[in-house]
Amino acid sequence: MKRLSFFLSFFLFFLSFFFFSFLFSLTFFSLCCNKHPKIAVVIGGNRGIGFEVARGLARTLPGGSTVYLTARDAAQGEAAAAELRAAGLQVRALALDLADASTVEAAADTLAKAHGGVDVLVLSGAYAAKADAPAATYARAMIATNNFGTHQVLRAFRPLLRAGSRFTVVASGFGTLSGLSPDLQTRLDTAASFDDLAQVLEQYVQSAERGTEAADGFPVVFNKMSKVGQVAAVRILHRQLHADPNTPPGVVVRAVCPGWTVTASAQPFLDASPELRSRAKVSPTILGKTTKKKKKKKKGGGGGGGGGEGGRGGGEG
Repeated sequence: MKRLSFFLSFFLFFLSFFFFSFLFSLTFFSLCCNKHPKIAVVIGGNRGIGFEVARGLARTLPGGSTVYLTARDAAQGEAAAAELRAAGLQVRALALDLADASTVEAAADTLAKAHGGVDVLVLSGAYAAKADAPAATYARAMIATNNFGTHQVLRAFRPLLRAGSRFTVVASGFGTLSGLSPDLQTRLDTAASFDDLAQVLEQYVQSAERGTEAADGFPVVFNKMSKVGQVAAVRILHRQLHADPNTPPGVVVRAVCPGWTVTASAQPFLDASPELRSRAKVSPTILGKTTKKKKKKKKGGGGGGGGGEGGRGGGEG
């Protein structure tokens, strides 16, 4: 049995490696085959998944490309960038705090002046809620960072998207509409603007602070509302880009779930669940985790890995 288990584990490891390598190749084929230098930005790139994404991009993009990683703390960001530069990679640091709109605008302005636009943008930064804390203690800070911060990034960086660019928001499998009340599903799925979505999210925060989430029709899972809101925001951006005749061709926006990953923010949840811990992956990148997800009609559309092509033509879903 031990021998069978060993060979089975080896086979699954090999299959997973092949699968993610294949997805990585598909996702970045258009970027890497174009030998022109690229500008990539990884928001929240000083640690965890974001750091690995920055490393992967710096290794993969054409020669002469530059990867920017952002961090809330400028010193931590520079330390992370220096570590990657020591490995021979072209990486720079930028200060950006998702909870501070002025820093988001300043970072976008810096990139616009230096490069005129960006080719790859990955939003990985997030507020990490504590596993055992009541929502009343963190809901406002979480929504302000993960959602209103995401809205600000989508607004500020939208004008910088070049033809064929890729805009990825790291969300979660919690970002589906399943388990939500029909009324909340409809409100999230039909939000026409970031302001409309912000109203729903603010109502959730007020409900969480009262401790009445369940009675008010909101989810009680620790960050489900935040992740559903992120996916809904990506869908709003997709619709805006699709409707705008000035959107550069070939722009793709998407929300993705990287799966359970051993990071500082996920560690408390993994410690609490051996089953989750056994499934978690150590230091992966999300470069290969951009699988297409089917769009559900009507009330199902706001969840899952929303996204698609923002230019003219169909979407990736």
